[in-house]
Amino acid sequence: VTGGGDKTVRLWQQPPSGGYGMPTQLLKVDVKCVPLDIMDVMLSEKFILGSNLGNLVEVALQVDKNMPSHRHPRTLLSGHSGSISVVAAHPTKRIIATTSNDKTVRIWDVEQHKLIAMARLTHRGLCADWSASGKLLAIGLANAILVVLKVTRSGKKLEIAFEKSL
Repeated sequence: VTGGGDKTVRLWQQPPSGGYGMPTQLLKVDVKCVPLDIMDVMLSEKFILGSNLGNLVEVALQVDKNMPSHRHPRTLLSGHSGSISVVAAHPTKRIIATTSNDKTVRIWDVEQHKLIAMARLTHRGLCADWSASGKLLAIGLANAILVVLKVTRSGKKLEIAFEKSL
């Protein structure tokens, strides 16, 4: 899955295993925003993208006779005041973390469509990922600082566990 400045998301199929060549475009979806980061949702037939409008957009796929189609994209969550640069799925729960140009990290409940927690960052986040246990969230900041946040079981509290200049 790729996204671009033309406000579309494209689903591609890789060449047959062992083969070389360009992937084949299977689907093009007009999402009406610039997708900046895309993640799949727990290996389902959905994906969520962070947009230049500060919201999360969900695209649900339908696979029929090996050809995918899609339902209309829908805004899933809003709250950031800047472009969402990172969307990171929790390894075991239906929550995601996002970072934005508004210099915040936010934890969202995908099923209940609500914000669980938010923390201010010193600079915008460029990358983020959860630990395998889901207890820690590592964020790479634009000023070359790595911040690791400890996340409570409920996901409602974020504390700095570690910070290091890279």
